[in-house]
Amino acid sequence: MKSLLRDSLIVIFITAILFGLIEVSFRLFAPQEIIHVYKDEQSLALRDSVLGHVYRPDASSKVRGPEFTVEYKINAFGMRDEAFHPAIKPENTLRILILGDSFAFGAANDYQNIWPVVFERALTQKGYKIDVMKAGVSAYDTKKEVLYLERLYPDYHPDVVVLNFLPNDLFTNTPIAVNPAAEAWADLNSDEPVVRAQEDKTNALHSVLFAKRMLLSNDFFYTRLYLLTRRSDYFSMPLSENLQKQISITQQILQRATDFCEQRGARFVVLFIPQQFQVIVKAKELQFENINVVFIDELFYDFAREKNFFWITTLPTLVEHYKSNDVDLYFRLDGHLNKYGNQLVGDYFAAEFEKIFAQQLSPTKGYSQ
Repeated sequence: MKSLLRDSLIVIFITAILFGLIEVSFRLFAPQEIIHVYKDEQSLALRDSVLGHVYRPDASSKVRGPEFTVEYKINAFGMRDEAFHPAIKPENTLRILILGDSFAFGAANDYQNIWPVVFERALTQKGYKIDVMKAGVSAYDTKKEVLYLERLYPDYHPDVVVLNFLPNDLFTNTPIAVNPAAEAWADLNSDEPVVRAQEDKTNALHSVLFAKRMLLSNDFFYTRLYLLTRRSDYFSMPLSENLQKQISITQQILQRATDFCEQRGARFVVLFIPQQFQVIVKAKELQFENINVVFIDELFYDFAREKNFFWITTLPTLVEHYKSNDVDLYFRLDGHLNKYGNQLVGDYFAAEFEKIFAQQLSPTKGYSQ
């Protein structure tokens, strides 16, 4: 008995030593944590009485992680945008305002690789006179994006408003209050991680994070692990009472944006970008009980046709590319589009945009009302 206990303790001790050596090796040679370095130790964001947070003018940060290293620079107008946008729009120029969350901001990607820049470059290379304002803000949902539209419009008067939509927006959208400022101040805690300059400290072991990344790199494990999270509720059938409520709220917000643009002579476009889970399921033709990954896209496409705004979906083109090439279009652990995904979305959107606004776009005449 004593011999068995001794041998067990020896095995446990050796295992602990080996695990410790592995953990130290990861921390020294292949760190898995995400490190943020902020200019002047100030975060990218400021508290805002209506929107919860906005970007701090002229702020910057560098982010380093196991999947990417990137630098974010915010311009003097609070946008991640290197182009200058005069208050008075240049003559014969189509001004396009892009709104959205971290996918429109271009999280995890260099500025030149984000889809709004790819979109802008694709159209300007054809000679079109356009002015693309890139106003994506991380952690925004549809509600905040529409409130941001209402703030920006009087200063810039865009001809076309593009709103980037993802399924997760459904679950954070709330009705726009009569007094958005009072509501925002009452819910500032939700913006706390965005506005502080300190990174979140986690106790996750680097070796565990590495193992998680390896699991998520496999489509089988990725989809099964995804289904264990609350995010699978986005696609669960039949529709829960809560999801039906959130769909109704989101439709009301989109209707408000459509009416706002229409009253001012602007066109409203929604660009749908799917979650990585949707792309994998469709590309690999996977079947899960009570899961429908295209439902949200189809439902809002029909709603857009009914309410007279444009709904452009990128799901088919991302699925087809992943099916044909089997090259990742998203960062597996981070979840955002990588440069290949951004390139596909930007090019596809430019082609669809050109079809829709063919009469307004002209290489020789510029924008015609």
